[in-house]
Amino acid sequence: MPGRLTLLMGATALLYLGPLIGGLAGAGWPAVYAFAAVFVLWLAVMRPHEWPRDASRWRDPAVPLRAVTQVLVQLLLVAILFGVGRGIGGVAGYLPDLPLIWPLALSALSVPLSRLVWNPRRAAEMDRMLDDAIGQLNAMAMPDPQAEAPAARVVDEIAALGPDAALDDIGRVVRRAGEEVSPSALTQALRAAASAEDAPRAMVAAFMLHATDGEMAEMSGGDIPTVALRLLAPFPDLVPTYATRMEAALDLWPGLWEACPSDDYLAELIGATADPAAAAALTRLRDRLRDMAPEA
Repeated sequence: MPGRLTLLMGATALLYLGPLIGGLAGAGWPAVYAFAAVFVLWLAVMRPHEWPRDASRWRDPAVPLRAVTQVLVQLLLVAILFGVGRGIGGVAGYLPDLPLIWPLALSALSVPLSRLVWNPRRAAEMDRMLDDAIGQLNAMAMPDPQAEAPAARVVDEIAALGPDAALDDIGRVVRRAGEEVSPSALTQALRAAASAEDAPRAMVAAFMLHATDGEMAEMSGGDIPTVALRLLAPFPDLVPTYATRMEAALDLWPGLWEACPSDDYLAELIGATADPAAAAALTRLRDRLRDMAPEA
């Protein structure tokens, strides 16, 4: 990984050298727009999750607003680099006679080179894992007694429902808890209880319902949808509910794609699942996630 990161830094340096050299060579200010277009192209290739391919997602005002903001930031960045290059040339008293196409090609070369050495999809998965690890460390380092007590009571209430509790009854407890307990405290308590050895079905179901609530999963962060699916191994009858709820959550919270199980894990799970209903539900979820995935 350090080698790839070094290569990525080198490839990215070419992106910034282009407008710097262009300014040093005395190119006109309109060239800033050409360099900015290359910068935006680099963002689209290296951060595909921020530039969705699904046209319906662009109806969300936040998506085009973020895109316009990024374009303006790239324009400003290119203008600064361009100005620095012209300033260096003015101070040195030397402007090399270099056609604009060469520094522009240098910046454009950064796009395929960066993508060649760095897979943004794998990088997103790594960032998610790191964020989840950091969140768990912070939770352990700074416990909140006021938040822990209500969350513990929720766990006790779910345990009191018994092993044969209906999902509707469990869901009512989880929904009410979501209004009374902070998402992070509730997530931590339910996850710990559901991860315990021989955790009862009701507890695992409660964490599954919490993890597939789009709003709760978004606020909690980390990869709790993936963790919830792993914990369902002893209870395959809960898998169809998980998959259906996860698809519904993705409709409203497409950013949860990064927190969902990987394609490889779903393929492995589908192949190992004996329950036809669970396998079919997981297949639908996998297909949906594939449609939402950025280009590999």
